[in-house]
Amino acid sequence: QLNLFSKIVRKKYSKRKIGRNFAAGMSGGIAYIYSENSIFENDNFNMEMIGLEDLKSNDLIRLNKLIQNHVLYTKSSIGKKIISNWNKSKKHFIKVMPTDYKAALELLANNKELNKNG
Repeated sequence: QLNLFSKIVRKKYSKRKIGRNFAAGMSGGIAYIYSENSIFENDNFNMEMIGLEDLKSNDLIRLNKLIQNHVLYTKSSIGKKIISNWNKSKKHFIKVMPTDYKAALELLANNKELNKNG
């Protein structure tokens, strides 16, 4: 089983916008990006290596737990605001998934399924 590294990138609260080469060299892990206006322009990302995905239910559960842990350890007022308005806030995230990493996870899942059935 692979250990996943996740980070949350907060666009709204940063004075800088998402750089045009975000995720350059990102070969593993998952990033979740928050944008209050939910605008994620492909021009800001290195789309050769990553894909932008909507969050699935398991992502939302995981992200909520990551933010809750962040609040627990840092007392982040931003994290508290996101969690307290979760039903609204969760719609403002996007998942950044490296294409090679996604392929590796799919291969592992397929092999696990084959071993289970065969």
